[in-house]
Amino acid sequence: MKKYIITVNGTPYEVQVEEIADGAAAQHPFPQPAPPISESAQTYMPAQPAYPQFAQPAQPAYAPLPAQPTVAALPAQPARPQPAQPVRQPAPAPQGAPAPVGDASGNLTQITSPMPGTILKINVAAGDAVKRNQPVIALEAMKMENDITSPVDGTVVAVHVSKNAAVNTGDLLISIG
Repeated sequence: MKKYIITVNGTPYEVQVEEIADGAAAQHPFPQPAPPISESAQTYMPAQPAYPQFAQPAQPAYAPLPAQPTVAALPAQPARPQPAQPVRQPAPAPQGAPAPVGDASGNLTQITSPMPGTILKINVAAGDAVKRNQPVIALEAMKMENDITSPVDGTVVAVHVSKNAAVNTGDLLISIG
């Protein structure tokens, strides 16, 4: 018997090969068919395997890992100052337009775009009264028409988009006071 280690797809297998004399046949039993299963039996478990057992893969010999390098703590560096972001100032109200009206606390409710898309229809104008859950804009996104509704009762202070305008997620659509 000779032993060989054969690697197949990166997995090593230990194989034993028997030498055969010139013209001599091996004395191994051939696989036998399984006996028929009786109708009353639920499962069949043979007492011994019908086929010869194959060798198990050889365990690869791994070299020990080198000691892990340690990382020394770096000295703390001062934080870099961040560049100042420009502050967006609201545009002044046009002449003759009503002054923005907020809720009881003076705050405006701003409706922003929930997703990128195109404005198909604007159902309200500045000065219109709106009720909670009333559709105010139709937005086409991903080949579907989505109604954007008012989250509060109030009066439309300003409409910040126009029909067929392309908007991105978070763009301001309407202000309600």
